[in-house]
Amino acid sequence: MDNLLRRLKKHEGLMVMPYLCPAGYLTIGYGHRLPITERQAEAILIEDVYKVSDQYMKWKGRNKLKLSQARDEVLMELLFWHGFQGFKGFKRMISALKREDYETAADEMLDSNSGRNYPTRMYELSVLMRDG
Repeated sequence: MDNLLRRLKKHEGLMVMPYLCPAGYLTIGYGHRLPITERQAEAILIEDVYKVSDQYMKWKGRNKLKLSQARDEVLMELLFWHGFQGFKGFKRMISALKREDYETAADEMLDSNSGRNYPTRMYELSVLMRDG
């Protein structure tokens, strides 16, 4: 199996951005056709959530936060959605969390660009932040 994988990688080549293969198909990775199946998308999502979870837990530990699972999940969703740099941009929300002021943290979520641009999603997350 290792030899097969090595040859396929060599012959197919890795393309991390979608491209048109010589046969005219939209392709990514090692010659994988797009679109992907729902099952493949689910597997990618799960892998991404594990990465975000690891990144979040390190950040949470450095900031010495003690939060409920619901609040952790809200913050992981924000991290997934905005990336780490974007997540760190929620400065007033993070400051409120450090004070354990969950009402203000929820208000700051709503008073963000994301809160204004995606009010339904951010409202749902702010309720979870308030209720813990």
